Amino acid sequence: RGDGAYLRSVESLRFLNSLGYGVAGSGLELNLAVNPAGAFVPAPQGELEARVRRELLRRWGVTFDGLYSFANVALGRFREWLSDSGNLAVYEERMASLFNPCAVSGLMCRTLVSVSWEGFLFDCDFNQAAGIHMGGAFLHVSEADPGRLVEIGISTADHCYACTANSGFT
Repeated sequence: RGDGAYLRSVESLRFLNSLGYGVAGSGLELNLAVNPAGAFVPAPQGELEARVRRELLRRWGVTFDGLYSFANVALGRFREWLSDSGNLAVYEERMASLFNPCAVSGLMCRTLVSVSWEGFLFDCDFNQAAGIHMGGAFLHVSEADPGRLVEIGISTADHCYACTANSGFT
């Protein structure tokens, strides 16, 4: 590919490599996240990481530590496109059918929180985009008590299947 955004991304990765990020032995990690364009499921994590590692090194001399692949989450414009094209139900069913219980223990929502610009807490960026507050509670960061946060359950919805499909989004 030769489009401008792609080339700018490659140049950014090369710059980060020049600073030591993603370079073996530097102690500075560089991890990449990718998702397929459209209503597709990404290739298996290990297979995709090996292919991307090989191609970035061969074509651009870029190295990195790890790659995380994940399915597109049916929110925002992507959800609108799926709905308008008549593919929303099929895509959601596909994500649900690929549920991997082994992915659940490593999900971001189990150990991290997302904070809106107004200071409200969400289980993840996707729940924030969907307006689903952390554990269903309208909790501000100024009211956050670590002991209480552990007790609050994680809010889930249909879009959560994208994070648990195949290798998951951990």
